[in-house]
Amino acid sequence: MMPRIIPEHRRALMRVRAAKADALDVWRQILRREQEANHRRLGIARRELEAVRAANREVIAEHKRIFRAVVEQMKAEAEDYKVVYLQAKREGKRLIQFIDRVYGRAA
Repeated sequence: MMPRIIPEHRRALMRVRAAKADALDVWRQILRREQEANHRRLGIARRELEAVRAANREVIAEHKRIFRAVVEQMKAEAEDYKVVYLQAKREGKRLIQFIDRVYGRAA
């Protein structure tokens, strides 16, 4: 058999339950406000991150363009040096042939 709760105890329990429910409501409101604030901060952070990523993409693209231009310039210079080298090589052979002819006859 269940003991009977006297009305005074019942009222005290109801006050405790009401206070507990009020405290839970307050905590829920605080939690909801914090979640909303976090959601706003997250949105701001995402936008900032996307802006940084976009800026980084632009910088990387510019660096790639510069690098390609430098590579093309270096290729052109290498081709120029190759032409000069081959010309010097031919002239060197001709010089050696000339020396051989001049000193070959004298010997």
